[in-house]
Amino acid sequence: MCDPFTQALITVGSIIIGTGSSLEAQRKAKSSARKSKKQQEKANRLERGRADLQRSRERRRAIAKRRIQQAQIISSAQASGVAGSSASLGAQSALLTDTAGNIGFAQSQAAAQQGIFGARQGSANALFGGQQAVAQNNFNQSLIGFAGQFGTGGKLENFFSTPTPPALAPTP
Repeated sequence: MCDPFTQALITVGSIIIGTGSSLEAQRKAKSSARKSKKQQEKANRLERGRADLQRSRERRRAIAKRRIQQAQIISSAQASGVAGSSASLGAQSALLTDTAGNIGFAQSQAAAQQGIFGARQGSANALFGGQQAVAQNNFNQSLIGFAGQFGTGGKLENFFSTPTPPALAPTP
């Protein structure tokens, strides 16, 4: 068995090592949470870019389809001799309105998708904050445990002092 001072040094050394490893674990947890948050942001940017490209492609297709249909309406109206009639103009107008409505719907879907991306990022940010809070709490708990090792009264000298055995009751 070691003398009380050596035993106290071993105990203090163990506590310091434990606190140091707890601090390192907290640092790693925060680093991991930061990396996770950045990867989520990157995934959201990529998904947003993909969605933007898809919407642009769909908009160009809709406009091209409308132009083809409009040309068919005009050609058909000219072939039948009603090129400037209200029926021809009404068909062209309906086609334009339908195309504009479809593009407007696609834009509202894009706005909804942006809201989803924002909610996803908010979730990742909240998870990041929670992971940081857990890491900080774990570190705080290790410090509390370290402080609790100093014994009653919370004084450092109590930690290094040799406990006195209880007095024996006199025998009759």
